[in-house]
Amino acid sequence: LPVFRGFLLSRDDEIRRELLLELFCNFRLDLDALSERFGIDAPAYFAKELEQLGEMEKDGLVEIRPGLLVVTDTGRFFIRNVCMTFDRYLEKNPQSRVYSKTI
Repeated sequence: LPVFRGFLLSRDDEIRRELLLELFCNFRLDLDALSERFGIDAPAYFAKELEQLGEMEKDGLVEIRPGLLVVTDTGRFFIRNVCMTFDRYLEKNPQSRVYSKTI
């Protein structure tokens, strides 16, 4: 019988895990710190996702600043929706329901 069960994570998985952890726990993401930690240009790496957050920014749920993404007080109620933007596994099959309805 196996004694240990684990998952092999790709580099992208590790980057996104850190991003989601920061957003879910702290309601903010320091893109500069993420860039430094993983040796990437985070704003370029997540350009598509940051562009998609534009509608949420218009709705007052997030604030996108140079090097920083902040979830507003109102946006905290919709943190799952904000974080779903960065979940690349949801992209692959948008028709299947992975989570319960958020609203």
